[in-house]
Amino acid sequence: MSTALPILAFVAFIVVVVIAKSVRIVQEYERGVIFRLGRCVGAKGPGIFFIVPLIDKIVRVNLQTMAVPVQPSRSLPKTTSPPRLTRLPTSKSLTRWLRSSK
Repeated sequence: MSTALPILAFVAFIVVVVIAKSVRIVQEYERGVIFRLGRCVGAKGPGIFFIVPLIDKIVRVNLQTMAVPVQPSRSLPKTTSPPRLTRLPTSKSLTRWLRSSK
């Protein structure tokens, strides 16, 4: 009877450690992606959930929007530049174009 008590205490300690390692808490703005042996099992959260210790791995993903400063560009890209004119329109060409579009 005296040797059973330390063994029972050791087993109880191991069970408590395994349960403590299996409980995960994810905040409201996060999700936990669970990988079991390297394969994606799914996303969990927010809240409390359980994983299998030593087999599952959790990666926390932050869903908050981050503001990143962007440097202003010094020149316009080619796609927004005004069209090039080969020659200036004259009054004759404008009146001819207006008559042909009617």
